[in-house]
Amino acid sequence: MIFDRCRGSFSPAKLVLGLVFLAPWAMAGEPGASPPSVGYASFVCWNYSQLPQLRAWKETERIIATTLTEGYPTLRKLQHVENGSPEQLKDFSRKLPDAPDQLTLVYLGGHQSPAGEWYFTDGTDHNWGDLMEGLPKLRNPQRIVLLDCCYAQSASLWPDWSQKIAPACLFASPGNRPTPDLLVFWRRPVDWAALFPGASLWLRQHQFHDSDERITFFGLVWLEAWMKGTAPPRNWSEWRHLAQTMTQIAQHASTQIRSNAISEISSVFPP
Repeated sequence: MIFDRCRGSFSPAKLVLGLVFLAPWAMAGEPGASPPSVGYASFVCWNYSQLPQLRAWKETERIIATTLTEGYPTLRKLQHVENGSPEQLKDFSRKLPDAPDQLTLVYLGGHQSPAGEWYFTDGTDHNWGDLMEGLPKLRNPQRIVLLDCCYAQSASLWPDWSQKIAPACLFASPGNRPTPDLLVFWRRPVDWAALFPGASLWLRQHQFHDSDERITFFGLVWLEAWMKGTAPPRNWSEWRHLAQTMTQIAQHASTQIRSNAISEISSVFPP
């Protein structure tokens, strides 16, 4: 069941963007290097009335947006939708760029069932087959979807997922497992700050360090991988490397912790 995660009500993180801690490559600013044309869009369902609220997913989206803004000074800030309806998600997907010279990162967060049904805050649920109906197939595979939800890989089982939604995708969980959120700065039962030093440093520098603040496991692994980089990804190969680094970080965490507080992260990229 999708209710295995995210219990309780969480306070929004006080993410202070004025205090910017850049990853090492951002501080170095490679001479003569120009970042690619990158856009970012997000669709997050979190304010549920009949399911556990997902404030940690809302905060994770803000964190990922900040890392991309720091990494790409010319980042194109595209649509940002919170608690949208099924029709709004269809419209969101339809309006995403499909151009050969524009790489688009898309964060999708919300409740999802093992069958690949997306739960909306209006109380309805729709499978990805319904949500893709009427969408054109992409002409250019210049899109990476960050699918941060339970049973994430089950979405890819729907026909046309890779052709209409996500030519490349980072999955927060397998199709048979939920994905958790966590209290980063609690030392018990897991000292996350010690296990993810790069991510915890970034969060502290951004004033995201209250003891009751939560982000998703996917978001924590994203930050740790991002902070390990020497330059922002500039091509498919480098994005694939970032995705592989996230998988390795999650796998390493699983050797340190035997707990449902972690998940398996995987990815698919076009050949």
